[in-house]
Amino acid sequence: MSLKVFLVGEGPNDIGRWGDGVIGALARRQVEAGWHVEDGCAWKKLSVFKVGGGLDIDEKRFGIAQQSMREADCDVLLYARDVDGDEERKRLLASLRDAHPEVALAVVDPCVEGWLLELRGERKKHGWTKTASQKTLGELTTAEMESIVASWNRSTEHLSEDLRRWLADVVRVLSARGETS
Repeated sequence: MSLKVFLVGEGPNDIGRWGDGVIGALARRQVEAGWHVEDGCAWKKLSVFKVGGGLDIDEKRFGIAQQSMREADCDVLLYARDVDGDEERKRLLASLRDAHPEVALAVVDPCVEGWLLELRGERKKHGWTKTASQKTLGELTTAEMESIVASWNRSTEHLSEDLRRWLADVVRVLSARGETS
């Protein structure tokens, strides 16, 4: 039985035209079979009007993503959110990730293009900024970005802690859920 995945990411490069993109391609490199993207949406399309006040926008949208996953009758949530250099957002996302081990929540620092540069083996002493990583990759299409993932040798030795953590979480969440289905 194939697990049904609900995929949430920032935009077209993260989740593709419909539910794959770089995040799906990375997950597929970690766990090749036993799951498929059933549904998903872009992060900004998760309506915050469904959730009451007092929560940060990221907390609201994460909660809505969980609710949407259940409404779509999916088994697993793969969730990715860019940090964009915002340290407060990074801390909040990390706390959400730690509080919800049933979800593979990607704290993408600074953005998915930075992760792609890591996969290509390109390093900067103090990490990539959003502007520099997007400029370095130029105008690559989502398919070209997915090909970077496909050519990655799966070595995690020089990857950032956030990317290594998410890759391990993907394996844990998709494998554990697959064993119980």
